[in-house]
Amino acid sequence: MSENNIILKKDNPSHGVVFCKTGLDEYNPYIEYKVKINNPYKEKSQLFIGLVDKSRYKLSNLSSKLWRDSPSSYYWDVWNSSLIKTNENGARVGDMKGYGCIYTEKEITLGIRFDHIKRTVSFYKNGINHGIAFRNVPSGLIPSIDVWFLEGQIEIQNNINFEEKVFL
Repeated sequence: MSENNIILKKDNPSHGVVFCKTGLDEYNPYIEYKVKINNPYKEKSQLFIGLVDKSRYKLSNLSSKLWRDSPSSYYWDVWNSSLIKTNENGARVGDMKGYGCIYTEKEITLGIRFDHIKRTVSFYKNGINHGIAFRNVPSGLIPSIDVWFLEGQIEIQNNINFEEKVFL
């Protein structure tokens, strides 16, 4: 563990879920993950980041590949460039293809930003905003990341001075 960041290492083919301790809100609007994949797991590798209502989350979902179907959640399927939203019963109520760009690097920085005034969520890849992903999102949802690769690490960045990259 470094001074402001938490580093988690992965060394087996099962999937893993990491939850942050605090939710995104007015005072904590952004979280960033640095993901390094040393060894993908055949064709089954996956990478999801999103926001979870932990009050509705079941512990049994931690051992299930269907964790993303947990109630009241908002996710970006980074490898498949799609967005997934679930309702209060855990059923998918929205899938959108073509969000962001396909993940191809072995090392990437991914971010989630919550705008508490507009109640929107946007996702970032290497500091670049991919646009508003979800609207009418409640405050306080817990950031999470789900990975399925053989070997690598995830670093949760404490990036309170985040500045969005602007391209002309």
